[in-house]
Amino acid sequence: MNYEFGFFEAGDDGVSYRGIYNPSVKWNEWKCPLFDYDTAKSIIDTQMSLEDCINHSCSRYDFSDYPKGIIDRYEDGIEFYPVVIFEGIEYYSIGAMCWTWFKINQSLIIKDIIDSKIDEMFVESCNKLSIKNGDISPEQYKNIEIIKNDIFKLLQSFIIQNNCRLTDEA
Repeated sequence: MNYEFGFFEAGDDGVSYRGIYNPSVKWNEWKCPLFDYDTAKSIIDTQMSLEDCINHSCSRYDFSDYPKGIIDRYEDGIEFYPVVIFEGIEYYSIGAMCWTWFKINQSLIIKDIIDSKIDEMFVESCNKLSIKNGDISPEQYKNIEIIKNDIFKLLQSFIIQNNCRLTDEA
C-alpha cells in the first residue's frame, strides 16, 4: 500500500496527531489515518475523558495482541482492524471508518511554529533591551513580518528540496 505521513484532527477539538494514511482510502470522503501504538493509546485515553465521548464511539476500542490490531466494539457488532506495519513501525486504526478525520496542512504547522518562535524571540529581545511595545514603529513591525515570511519560505524550500518529513524527534 502507498502510505504517507501527516498530521490529523478529528472534529473540532484542535488536537492534531501524527500518523500515516493511504490517500486512496477514504470513508465518506474523510481520511482514514493509522497511528503508532503510543499515539493510538493517547487518542483513546484523551477521547474517553471527553464527556461527549464517554457513551459513544470513543470508549469502544481495545488493543488485540493476537491477532495484533484494534477491536472496535459498537452497538451492532464488532469490527477488527489488523495492525499495519510501515517502515518497521506498527500502526493502528482509530475511528478510521466512523470519525471525521482530516489532514492538517504541514505548511500551516511550520508557519505557526515559526511565528511562535519568532514572537518569543522578539519579546525576549525587547525585554533584554528594555523596549516597550509602544517604542516599536510600524515600519519595524512590517520588517519583522517580512523576515518571518522569508524564514518560512526558506524552510519550506529546504523541506521540499531534501524530501524531509516533520517528526516529533529533536
